[in-house]
Amino acid sequence: MGKVFFKRDHDRSNVEMWVVVTTAEGRHIDGMTGDVGMGGCALSCLDPLPVGTHCDVLLRFGSGEGAVNIQTPGTVVWARESLIGIAFDDIDPDNERKLHDLFLYNPDGE
Repeated sequence: MGKVFFKRDHDRSNVEMWVVVTTAEGRHIDGMTGDVGMGGCALSCLDPLPVGTHCDVLLRFGSGEGAVNIQTPGTVVWARESLIGIAFDDIDPDNERKLHDLFLYNPDGE
């Protein structure tokens, strides 16, 4: 069986964000993003979820009162060792704007 490659529709940025992923069964996984794009993120975590898992994704950039929280449904599209790739599903306009603004003002994750 050959390798499956995913074509990305959006660029990615090396923005480190704290992420909490919650499955429909109530399982919580947390970790840091390796990269984030308008369509999804790569997440470094100790206990990866299986491919196909539908989840709720909460991304947090910054801390304190200036922190930006972005919440969206997602699906695990790839997994290997301690990394998973999550595609964002139906991100709402407000969270899409927040994500867009993060890339606009922090293009290299700084």
